[in-house]
Amino acid sequence: MKIKQQIGDDKGATCFQVSGAIDEFSDFSGVKADGKVLLLDFNETKSINSPGLKLLILFLRSSRAEAQVIFRNCPTCIIEQVNVIDELRKGARIESFYLPFACDCHDDEILKHVYRTEAMAPEFVRTLNERYPCDRCDRKLTFADDEDLYFGFLATAAA
Repeated sequence: MKIKQQIGDDKGATCFQVSGAIDEFSDFSGVKADGKVLLLDFNETKSINSPGLKLLILFLRSSRAEAQVIFRNCPTCIIEQVNVIDELRKGARIESFYLPFACDCHDDEILKHVYRTEAMAPEFVRTLNERYPCDRCDRKLTFADDEDLYFGFLATAAA
């Protein structure tokens, strides 16, 4: 795993880009908030294993006393963990994440980015399979996970 501090102002948040695999070799020791908000951008995160998950949880325990922690651009591997680990739901607010879709014409997983505020709309989950066309064939994409499980974090994650 590689963590790089992003330079620039993001509404006063201290931002870090987390890339690669979060595993037993992950080191969060250099990740500190300069202010009241710590933003972790997972856009380039490829996977997370059990030892990496433990390190992330320990990091969140120590960080949330000092700053609000926000997760941005969460891939499915992060969302899946947030949905089963209470400590992750309590430890951070999910700002944005990716949705896994499939197209009847293609074998690849197609990811669509969504913001938490958008996903919280009353009809969002119910209309998922009508919402996104495939970029290659223009057919409607099918959500590739269980809606109740995948979106579970929205009801319980940090505000």
